[in-house]
Amino acid sequence: MVDLVREIPYFEDVLLAHSFAPDVVLPHVFFSLVLEEVMADFNSSANSFDRAALFAFLERCLAGRQEEVVEVVTTSFIDDLPWPGQEGEEIVDELPPLLAEEYRRSHSTG
Repeated sequence: MVDLVREIPYFEDVLLAHSFAPDVVLPHVFFSLVLEEVMADFNSSANSFDRAALFAFLERCLAGRQEEVVEVVTTSFIDDLPWPGQEGEEIVDELPPLLAEEYRRSHSTG
């Protein structure tokens, strides 16, 4: 979370807004809030931050294969991306390979 904020300072307010005590931040909550910001930005075409940089960061997180990190990224970000037919589904076209593969896995209907 801190690395993400360091790389993309736009999310610092998200981190600070849900910190419950010094050094107590819940990763799943943080990434759910990041996804809300991402989808609001995408659906409004605001371009408030660099989505490609965010997706590249998350791609590196998956590539690192650190179990806790992969779990947070997949369950609190990728799994909650829009399903086909939902508003904003086109954001999936922006995902780099590992994120796209994880999205396909988590959103498969078969």
